[in-house]
Amino acid sequence: MKSKEYNIALDCVDKNGQSLHNKHKPALIYVKEGSAPVKLNFANVEGLTHRMANAFRNLGLEKGQRIVLRLQ
Repeated sequence: MKSKEYNIALDCVDKNGQSLHNKHKPALIYVKEGSAPVKLNFANVEGLTHRMANAFRNLGLEKGQRIVLRLQ
């Protein structure tokens, strides 16, 4: 029996971003010490998500494969 998968990005970003009312509301606010805050709305995050998915696809990754990202 296959376990049911949960996609937090779908609940947090996609569902909120689908509403025209929410598209331009802040989704993420990034604050780096010594810099001005960077605000991303749901439309920005959706676009970046699609760009990352396409980059992974171009590297040969397929749906269901797992990766590890190391952020500094």
